[in-house]
Amino acid sequence: MTGVVLRFTSTGALDASFGAAGKTVSSGVLVRSLAVDGTDRIVAAGSGGGQHVAFRLTSAGALDTSFGTGGESRASFGATSAEVYRVALQDDGKIVTLGQNGDSVPAENAMTMARFTANGALDPTFGTSGRALTSGPPGPSPSPVDALVTRCHILTVHIDRMAVSRHFR
Repeated sequence: MTGVVLRFTSTGALDASFGAAGKTVSSGVLVRSLAVDGTDRIVAAGSGGGQHVAFRLTSAGALDTSFGTGGESRASFGATSAEVYRVALQDDGKIVTLGQNGDSVPAENAMTMARFTANGALDPTFGTSGRALTSGPPGPSPSPVDALVTRCHILTVHIDRMAVSRHFR
């Protein structure tokens, strides 16, 4: 599995000044969500190896090696199957990834969140060592589809049962 981040010019052509000929490739990560921070760095989030993966790119499309390990950070939930659906940035630079655990370990279809500090470390003040796991609404495969970070809460929205979850930050 390969994740690709592309940047286009205003005319719709690949921006040759970004990454390699307009592309940055991340091997082993299925990228599903992007966000841009206040300094034009790009935060990409996805799944890889059953984990939440966040990586940060410079505005030129290179891996930001000041983030995590070589530009990438991971959070494991003890499952072999995890999907990440959304990344959200907090005002203080922290990064929240939102996803779903697909295994019965530790809980099938549980909503998963990880929070990373601005430098890519798991945030020990969030959940259990930077990770939070909670049951979604009852029923098959509740998929979290969006997250909103406010000054006091992290709000998530799920499909299938139209549930809203609130998590204090």
